[in-house]
Amino acid sequence: MAWRPSDYLIEGELDNSVRGKVTGWMKFKGMPQKVLLDLSGDFHPTIQGTKLKLTGMGIEDEEQYMNTFNINQVGRVEEISMDGDSRDESCCYIEWYDDMIGRIVVELSDGNVEVASTS
Repeated sequence: MAWRPSDYLIEGELDNSVRGKVTGWMKFKGMPQKVLLDLSGDFHPTIQGTKLKLTGMGIEDEEQYMNTFNINQVGRVEEISMDGDSRDESCCYIEWYDDMIGRIVVELSDGNVEVASTS
C-alpha cells in the first residue's frame, strides 16, 4: 500500500539541480515540521535539472493520517514527471520510495506546480 498525502500538502520545493539527487521539503497539514527529502535519482528527462515549487490544498487531517509519516524521507525517486511526460492523469506526478515507510505518491493538478530553472 502506498502513502498518498496529496490532499494534506500545503507547499513544498523539490530540487534536481544535482544530477542523480533530488532534495527538498514538503509541508503537510497535521505535521508541525517540514518533511525533508533526500532521494537518489532524477526528475523525468523533460524537467531534469530544474526545481519544482508545489502548492496544495492542505485539508485538515481529521483522521491523523500524517502523524506517523517520517520527517526525514531518505530513499529513491521512482518517478517525478509533469503532464505530457509519462502520465496524463495530473499536472505533476511525484513518486518515491522511502527506506523506512515504503512508497509515497503525491499528485497535483494544473496550477499547483511551478517549474523553475536552476541557473
